[in-house]
Amino acid sequence: MVLSLSALGLTHDDISAHLAEVYGASVSKSTISTITDKVMDGMSEWQNRPLDPIHPVIFIDCVHVKVRDGRALLHRTRRVHFGRASLSRRRRCAALSGMGPRSGGRARRTAALAVVLAAAAAGCGQLSGREDAAAAVVAAFEQDTAGGDAAAMCAALAPGTREELEDQEKEGCEQAITGLGLPAGGKLRRIDVFGQQARAVLEADTVFLSAFPDGWKITAAGCEPRPEMPYRCDVKGD
Repeated sequence: MVLSLSALGLTHDDISAHLAEVYGASVSKSTISTITDKVMDGMSEWQNRPLDPIHPVIFIDCVHVKVRDGRALLHRTRRVHFGRASLSRRRRCAALSGMGPRSGGRARRTAALAVVLAAAAAGCGQLSGREDAAAAVVAAFEQDTAGGDAAAMCAALAPGTREELEDQEKEGCEQAITGLGLPAGGKLRRIDVFGQQARAVLEADTVFLSAFPDGWKITAAGCEPRPEMPYRCDVKGD
């Protein structure tokens, strides 16, 4: 849950407040930092993923941030490169840190340009295997939901999510998930993988997943976005 909220852009203060309000759990910012630091293995995997042969279109964007280096406050840019392998798939190629215009030099800008050109020539990397695997779990879950296969729906849930559902509804998972009447999500619009977490955005639903040794499991479903607030989900768990 912490990683999912962090991936959605919530600050550590926001995450701590959400956990206290919704679950009555007191989780400090230092504990949240420890949890989010564990995605470093996933980041390393992403950085060393195999490359596509070519991406015909490259999108480049950046955001300016302030970072503290000792006692100095420096302006830096965080560059994000997206590559489109086809009309239906857009992949994040790289996220590069560099010196901003106030503190950088020509050498740094030249190096960044070389990275972009190399990415365009060699192709942007992708996590297509993991994304496709997560998408397959969501598609199967949607099919089971439409067919009323409660046993298969429960099997797709993460252990913590299933346990929380049973505790919340005071009955077995199959009876509980049937009683919720989850809506049909519709066509898959986008799937994003963040280390060991994933988010699938459908036409009428948003589903969150976590990676387990036996594959992707659903941690939340029937989720609706709310302005300036965390998602409201019919099914959710740790």
